[in-house]
Amino acid sequence: MNGIKLINAGAGTGKTFHLVGEALSALDTGLPADGLLITTFTHRAATDIRQRLRRALFASGKTDAAQAVLGGLVGTVNSVCHRLLCEYAMEAGLSPRLQVLDEQESSDLFRIATAEALEQHAVRLEPVARRLERDGGGSGHARRPDWRDDVMAVVSLARSNLMNEAQLRQSAQQSWQGLAKALGSADMASPDQQLDTILPETVSALLNLRSTKKATQEALRVVQPCLNRVHRGEALAWTEWVRFAKLTPAKEGRHWVAPLKALGEQVLSHPGLHEDLQTLIHGIFDCATQALDLYQDYKRRHGLVDFIDQENLILSMMEQHADFREAIHARVQQILVDEFQDTSPIQLALFLALDNRVGRSVWVGDPKQAIYGFRGADYPLMDQITTQVRQTQSLTTSWRSRARLVDFCNAVFTRVFHERSAEDISLDLPPGKDAEGGWLEAWHLHGRSGNEANRALVKGIVQLLEQRPELQPGDLAVLCFQNSHCQSVAAALEAAGIPASAQQGRLMEATECRLALAALRYWQDAGDTLALAEIVALSRQHPANASWLEALITDDARALDHWRRDPLIQALEDSRSRWAVKASPTDALLMAMEAIHLIPTVQAWHRPLRRMANLDALRGCFLAYEARCRLYHRPATLAGLIRHLQRDETRQPPLQGDQSVQVITYHGAKGLEWPVVILTDLDREISGSGFGVSMAASTELDLNHPLAGRTIHYWPWPFGTQQRFAPLEQRLSSHPEHREAIDRAGDEARRLLYVGMTRARDGMILALRRQVCKSSSKLNTRWLDELVDEKGIAVLDLDLEPGEQPVTIGNTPIPINVKHLI
Repeated sequence: MNGIKLINAGAGTGKTFHLVGEALSALDTGLPADGLLITTFTHRAATDIRQRLRRALFASGKTDAAQAVLGGLVGTVNSVCHRLLCEYAMEAGLSPRLQVLDEQESSDLFRIATAEALEQHAVRLEPVARRLERDGGGSGHARRPDWRDDVMAVVSLARSNLMNEAQLRQSAQQSWQGLAKALGSADMASPDQQLDTILPETVSALLNLRSTKKATQEALRVVQPCLNRVHRGEALAWTEWVRFAKLTPAKEGRHWVAPLKALGEQVLSHPGLHEDLQTLIHGIFDCATQALDLYQDYKRRHGLVDFIDQENLILSMMEQHADFREAIHARVQQILVDEFQDTSPIQLALFLALDNRVGRSVWVGDPKQAIYGFRGADYPLMDQITTQVRQTQSLTTSWRSRARLVDFCNAVFTRVFHERSAEDISLDLPPGKDAEGGWLEAWHLHGRSGNEANRALVKGIVQLLEQRPELQPGDLAVLCFQNSHCQSVAAALEAAGIPASAQQGRLMEATECRLALAALRYWQDAGDTLALAEIVALSRQHPANASWLEALITDDARALDHWRRDPLIQALEDSRSRWAVKASPTDALLMAMEAIHLIPTVQAWHRPLRRMANLDALRGCFLAYEARCRLYHRPATLAGLIRHLQRDETRQPPLQGDQSVQVITYHGAKGLEWPVVILTDLDREISGSGFGVSMAASTELDLNHPLAGRTIHYWPWPFGTQQRFAPLEQRLSSHPEHREAIDRAGDEARRLLYVGMTRARDGMILALRRQVCKSSSKLNTRWLDELVDEKGIAVLDLDLEPGEQPVTIGNTPIPINVKHLI
């Protein structure tokens, strides 16, 4: 650790500029340019650093060094590991021509390789999962969680933390012990026998009331289907017991449901519930252990590795192969890590192992922007490690934002991140640079629903563009928490005539892609009458487009025969007869598109740029399918591709351009900046919970073995769609594992807001939901309310009247313009 220098680079402080400066300083000491090892979080960042470094070397006349940079190890962690494995393949016992799986390929292959384990464990787990409503049933928003996804989550954490079978067994035991403590004793006496007596009596009593009151009828709708299931010999899901506890009939029925209600309130002490949860927890870890072995064996037999394998192999070689350690010591003389806060546990272990040998490392990043826990980054582990680094530096000059925005963020986050030193948080303006000015607004979006709030938001954006003519739509970014909200905001903007870019729905559902695939299916099989009908219905180039449905209903055989004689369809058949034998799936797609004149067709439709981008993405899916077939040594066939695309969940790409408002998630905005940023979803509830799959950190950190002693925490929620149950909430309120999970969620929510609030250069707008009732309205700021000081007091109160006025943060007044939009 003595060789590591930690640079805390706040948002907009020139992190990349400083990292390149550190590399140039190392080269000035005589270090060879190909002796650099620089890792980044994205390929784009790696390209940027490589180009900046080479430009600086060329500018100083060091052309040889600039060329040597190309031979250095500069790239993402995975690309650097891949290059090292190719160069030292013999030491790793691998072929020099590695076949590396990307994330999607790895996920697909995992399901193929581990189907046997899932099938074996399903015999025992599926009945339990149905009672716990974790069987993956239902569809759309009503789809239930799937225990198979829990297996995948456990496997993912186990691999990124290098956990073995013994650690997984320990994780299962600790998870069950923790949940059993939360549930309490399983001492309910004869619960099923009680139910067999009480449930029929309750149903009979409610039926005899013949009540017309809505509350009593609703209670009957809950209990009667349960009685029917019991009569059929089916076990009730545990969620039904919670519904019993929540029965609230009208006054006339309360006496009759009281025994069943009391029985439901005791469900936490039901021995069967404890048994099901224990079975599922241990079964998930057992299945994950077997699945890991099968997946590793499958890859070994087929000569495949994935990203985690590459990192694990390099780490293992650093620990076990003296020759490899010496080779690294001779080759690498300076390590630079970009965005260290986003690294996974195995990557942190790898960086420590490399530093132990090289002894000269610079880690650059910002712990306040650690927001990728869902991708495997582990903030508590990273914090444990970085607090032991002795040599630290903070970059304190904001080169991005203007004065008012810097003052606002300083005032807010020096109080919110009170456990850190002010030097790590507070930023200054650069001397000699015109960074004065800047502006803040708070928009109160009036409305009863999300759609009404979106309309108010769009109204504010229209007014903003009118009142500030120097702004173009491309100068604005709207940040949302979820992609679904991005899509609805973008749709509302485009309905108002404002171009907007956001990731849309499924690519295969876009009209232009449906038309392309219909043409391809007919190109493959002239007997596919459904494909023929789709071409006619979707293509305005076909003369029967306007009357296709009427013609099909009147005389389908005659209509189909008439359609086939059209030159558009004949062109498809001619193309197939000439090229069907020789064409690859991608070639066939392009020829089918050309035959029906698809490009001119979509260019005449509304939003042609988006449609062309979708067709480019569709072609990319075809190329990816062919590459995957080569990887697995399978033939790439049209029939196989069409089956594959039916399951493909690729989203439509966002439309980029200066003329579009960028509508993007908070997570997607990290590392980007815009002149004006609008923050939405500030009313969302932060719902941390001990339920789910997460890492449990070791109480003691061994820097030589940083992943030792770590376990996986897994609690499955037992009550399905019933997300609230007062008796359980009461018991959890003092449970340390649950409280820790809530604190983690709050911490990450605050860091995510920091990322959002530091994206703007000139102006920032906080878009707040004001929910309107019949005679009153209430400002909903649940996410903003997570910004609290060391006493737990919210640092922002924006429930203000319209107009320019100061908002006081601590003792600091910051001018803000408040608008109410209806």
